[in-house]
Amino acid sequence: MQHWSLDPHSAAATAEAWLGSLGGEGFAAQALEGLNTAGLRAASWSVYELPSGRPPVLHLSASTGVPDTTRDCFRVYAERLYGADHSFDAVAPGARGLLRMHADEAPSADHRDAIYRRHRVLERLSVAARAADGSLLALNLYRHEHQGRFGAAAVEAFAQQAPWLLALVQRSE
Repeated sequence: MQHWSLDPHSAAATAEAWLGSLGGEGFAAQALEGLNTAGLRAASWSVYELPSGRPPVLHLSASTGVPDTTRDCFRVYAERLYGADHSFDAVAPGARGLLRMHADEAPSADHRDAIYRRHRVLERLSVAARAADGSLLALNLYRHEHQGRFGAAAVEAFAQQAPWLLALVQRSE
């Protein structure tokens, strides 16, 4: 008989954390904790939808180790910034993609100042799916200034987990 120990930092451990809390109260915080157990070290995360021709919808968000300003950020985004946000344009209709954006690359000075600089957010790492009608679902991880940028290992870990993370989020809507 063979036996292997399971790595508590593996993608499977993250999936277990997600599945155990999916749809329950506290899911957003528990899911972020699961992502961070896998080495992603995100301070915040959000899942939102940009429906074609309608205002954006925040599905969930949470923070750890920093004040949770995710809902405030999304409120500002929904009120005045999303219409000029072209940061997801690389994701074609019917496709999914992984995107990485430093605060300096925010779509406009207003976007950069109102969200990234105001809340000391340094970088966003996203997986997004664009529907045929142009609507978009985005799962975003954020690193704050005190954390530094996502390293190559974190980006690779996220890239490996992104397809099933996105699938779980789509099914839980």
